[in-house]
Amino acid sequence: MWMFGFQNRSGIVGSVLAYGISYIDGLGGMSAWQWVYLLEVIMTNLFSFVVFAVLRDYPKSLRSNKWLTPRKQEYLEVRLSENAPKTEDAAFSKNEIIASLLNPRTY
Repeated sequence: MWMFGFQNRSGIVGSVLAYGISYIDGLGGMSAWQWVYLLEVIMTNLFSFVVFAVLRDYPKSLRSNKWLTPRKQEYLEVRLSENAPKTEDAAFSKNEIIASLLNPRTY
């Protein structure tokens, strides 16, 4: 319900913003559509810092200790799906990305 609600609201806000941005056509030697893309990139990058600061990575991570009790951390760790990364798993592997890009099922 929340996702659909926010999706509808984002369409409304995006339309109003695109309408407003259409009036800055030619400003700085850029077309209105170029301004739309530029502003989207800027907002996305700024929001990525907010997500990094707020979103926790694992139930048992050090950052999660601030708001989860040990009992809740254990409960969430057990509830993770079979293929979900666990706290003791490696954080990042370039081989996984390469394998997913080479897999035809990705496309």
